[in-house]
Amino acid sequence: MTALLITALLTVTGMAALSVLADNGLRWWSAFGQLRAELAAGQPRGGERKMRPATPHCSARMAGRSLRAGLATRRSARRAAA
Repeated sequence: MTALLITALLTVTGMAALSVLADNGLRWWSAFGQLRAELAAGQPRGGERKMRPATPHCSARMAGRSLRAGLATRRSARRAAA
């Protein structure tokens, strides 16, 4: 009886794992198919337009603060090393 229960649980677990893997594979297949179609049509990829810039834009006031903070840190590091 216990062996039957364990076999049934392993079977159900295996079926669940296979269904998750199949679903994930179909999602990848669909995404790459859509990307392939967009690239073949010459359309720009949608992700590039939505991405944020690599460097954040900050005001001159913030840039001055970070520069002064770096100088103060270097000075204190030099004093600690001496």
